[in-house]
Formats: sequence, structure tokens, C-alpha cells
Amino acid sequence: MSKDVKISSKKPNSGLIKSVYTAQILELAEVQVPGSSTKQQIDLANKLKQTIRPVYIQFPWLNMTLECVGEEEFFQLKTNRNQLLINETEQARLRSLNISIAGMSVGASALYGLVGTGIGRSFNIADDDIFSTTNLNRVSATLMDVEESKVQVAYMRAKEMDPFLDVNPINVKLDERSVHEFMYYGKADLIVE
Repeated sequence: MSKDVKISSKKPNSGLIKSVYTAQILELAEVQVPGSSTKQQIDLANKLKQTIRPVYIQFPWLNMTLECVGEEEFFQLKTNRNQLLINETEQARLRSLNISIAGMSVGASALYGLVGTGIGRSFNIADDDIFSTTNLNRVSATLMDVEESKVQVAYMRAKEMDPFLDVNPINVKLDERSVHEFMYYGKADLIVE
């Protein structure tokens, strides 16, 4: 796919770079030592910066590179508020799931909910349709998405939510020939239709 994200440990020499790295390091200090003072969090954040190197994620459709923490630290932050609902063992199992979702109208909402809560490592998403203005009453999309591929828009949003995921967009109508790739790429643990 021409619009795939690229993740690197090297800072690019040019282009727009947005950094959330320092904010994420401070968040990590806060979640690792809850209830600590601001000074303690800043001290821990300074220590974390020495061991946690930033990664650079290029989003070609935004013409931008994002500087942020790596995959494991990102997952720790992303799932921190799940702790009272899902224990660590359950979270690890849910994270490892391979999920296939058919239809990126209502299915996109399922995709974004799963990605947001850290459920699923890889996703197949299938739809052969494009967005029209009449879709906007039931889908998390904008006017900027009208006449764009539903599966491509869902892919981009999912990758913006978690660039470390494996998302396989299948831009075809599911039928007897295409359903095999949809169901078996990544050996789907869960199928949503």
C-alpha cells in the first residue's frame, strides 16, 4: 500500500515533525509511580528519557512525522486505564488477537473501539465502497472523507490511533473468492460482520 506508515529509530532530516515524546515520558512516570509528587515524576521522567529512545513514525497522508515512545511504552500508556477492568494476563491475550472486520460503515466503529482499548494485534478490514455524504449520519467520518475508500479511511484512522498495529485493508466486496483472504490472513481469532 502506498500510504503505509514507516517507523524508524532515526529522526528524519526534513519535513514536519510533531513530538509527543516528552509528554508521553511524563505520563509514563506518572503511571509507573502513581500518587508521586510532581518533582518525583520529573526526576523519573529524566531517568526514563535516558533509557527509552523515541521512535519516528511517518504518516504519508498527513505529510508528517510523529516522535513518540516505542511500542511497549505506548501500549502501557494506552491500556493504563483498563487496569481495573482487565487484568494483565487478560490484556495480553486480548492484545494478541487477530481480528477481521467486514464492512467499514458500522464496522469502523467496532475497529476504532477495539484499537482504542488495546484489543487486537492485527486486523483485516474489508469493504469495496467509498464514502458518500449520506454515510456521515452513522459513521465516524468527515466531509474530507467523501469519495474516499471506506477501507482506506478506516486504515488511516486505525494507524493514527496505534501505528504499531498490523492493519490489512482489503478493498474488495466479500464473495466466495475474497472471503478466504479476509478470514485466514493472520488466522482470525474473531470475525466481526
